Amino acid sequence: MNNNVLPYPYRVIKPLGHGGIGEIYLAYHENLQKQVVVKKVKDHCRDIVDSRIEVDILKNLHHQYLPQVYDFLQIGDQIYTVIDYISGHDLEYYCKQNIRFSEEQLLIWLQQLLEVLEYLHTRKPMILHCDIKPANIMITEEGNICLIDFNISIDGESNKDLIGLSNQFASPEQVEKADRILAGRDDSKVVLDGRTDLYSAGAVFYFLMTGVYPNARRENFVELKYLNEVYSDALANIVSKAMHPDIHRRFKSAGEMLKALQHLEAWSTKQIQRRKMIVAAGMTAALAGILGIAGGIYHHGRVQYRKYVDTVETFVEKEDGWEYLSHAENETQDLYEEGVKILNEEQYQKYFEKDPISQAELLYATGNCALYLEQYEEAAQLLEDVVEIDGENADLYRDLALAYAGENDVEEAEWNLRMAKQLGATEADTVLIQAEISHRNGEKEEAYEMAKSALQKASADMMAHAVSTFLLTAEACGHTEESIDYLIRHAADLSDSTRIYWLRRAAQEALKIGQTTIAGECLEQVIDSKIVLVEDLYNLDAVYEKEGSWDKSRNLLKQIQKEYPGEYKAYIRLAYVSYRYNNDRRPADRSYDEVFACYDRATKLMEEKGIRPESEPDMVQLEAIITQLKELGWEEKE
Repeated sequence: MNNNVLPYPYRVIKPLGHGGIGEIYLAYHENLQKQVVVKKVKDHCRDIVDSRIEVDILKNLHHQYLPQVYDFLQIGDQIYTVIDYISGHDLEYYCKQNIRFSEEQLLIWLQQLLEVLEYLHTRKPMILHCDIKPANIMITEEGNICLIDFNISIDGESNKDLIGLSNQFASPEQVEKADRILAGRDDSKVVLDGRTDLYSAGAVFYFLMTGVYPNARRENFVELKYLNEVYSDALANIVSKAMHPDIHRRFKSAGEMLKALQHLEAWSTKQIQRRKMIVAAGMTAALAGILGIAGGIYHHGRVQYRKYVDTVETFVEKEDGWEYLSHAENETQDLYEEGVKILNEEQYQKYFEKDPISQAELLYATGNCALYLEQYEEAAQLLEDVVEIDGENADLYRDLALAYAGENDVEEAEWNLRMAKQLGATEADTVLIQAEISHRNGEKEEAYEMAKSALQKASADMMAHAVSTFLLTAEACGHTEESIDYLIRHAADLSDSTRIYWLRRAAQEALKIGQTTIAGECLEQVIDSKIVLVEDLYNLDAVYEKEGSWDKSRNLLKQIQKEYPGEYKAYIRLAYVSYRYNNDRRPADRSYDEVFACYDRATKLMEEKGIRPESEPDMVQLEAIITQLKELGWEEKE
């Protein structure tokens, strides 16, 4: 190219490079009065600049660690980009000089790279660089990075087939996509996203830390921990996670990887092993972790936490294990809301910044509460945050698979199931999750048989999910009665807490289909045990009501009032039962005093709890009954 080829306002000063990287010229921008770089767009990238949309996307990028893109020039059948001239050398230059950088310097550059990637990946549409390598990271005279070479940049909404590969720094999914394209095979299922750039960023710093080139196909690849002799294992662990061959095992975003850098001490191998032990211990250990969080905050005078600790301690003492969560909905909801509150309150943030492990414990506990409450989206979000801290735990991926299955996100559920299997999840757990996935896919009979198989071997912490899946799949293929009979017949062979749980669930299903006799028999066994919930008493009352056993119903509701003084629902139901009972009597024998008295008591309790009467359908119905009684001349006693 000579000066006559470039249109005004550009004037060529000298060539800067030739060969495989294309033609690059140093030029002068007459209007801006500054030097710029004019670079020939590679032939396979011309299509991207044929669209003015892509041109505008790149021209509108403004970030301190990016060169400004000024223009795209079409000269004959060639296209050129015009960008800022960045004085200095690229990282490849320093690597060829065998220069080793301090950890402090690498941390600064990695942080800067992640900041610019977060900027690119959060554009609308998303911008992916797809060719991050030492030669494309300039070090300015001020010592900062500048990410260059957008000839192969793509956005997240279009141009998904455009791939640029460097032999050492490309991600495995880029290699797979390129192989498919070259072979003429369908590449649409190989999706590139921001994690592709994170892999390449990790590969660059792998090289800077070891002097060893990584391999795009990971052939004869040596893990960083075996090569690193200079830098902290915390930095090595972060880089290794970014380079994980499975895209789902990397950081979810540049922002999350940046956050990990900001808490470098939490990524030492010692701290990671501690986190694995915490999560592997299950939900009971997680609760202990919550108590530890609150206790630590309290003793340092940071926040008042006593109320939450008392709530948790009371909950833990109610019953062994976490089966309780699946049916004690009110308590579980309270615990979930308290966990969310602590996670979101500003006063706790500084504590969590210093101790992310405690935050992980709380996230795991709160996420499992959401899972038991069938708030699947919230559960998935909370548990995904734990994965960022501990990505090597089978139970964690198992729980995530359940959450995504509940959301009907089969693809994510299947991926997390594979991860759980790889990390050693039990056969019963994996069969259970597969049953959930098959159910979502409409494979009804197969799902039911798998759920039955999983139910027979389910571990204690998965028992509630196993029973729920079993009943769900049974209902889907018309086997509800069979499933109820199965739970009742096999309950006798189980431990007390599990036996009562199976009978409780069998009773609930029997009530749904009107089998009140079976429901009553199951509930009476439950109530004879020491593991009784107020819900069990209400369900038995429902049986008595359907049978018209008014005396039994009234006695049971009075028992609830005595044992649970704050249960306003017991007063509402007793008012309704008393009303029905008196309606069946001769007019001369009727007395609605109990109806009025229970209504007044329920109103007072609801007011004390801040519950609006119109929010409770049963209370609305009772108010209508009270109005009708007054219109008929029945008056409440003073």
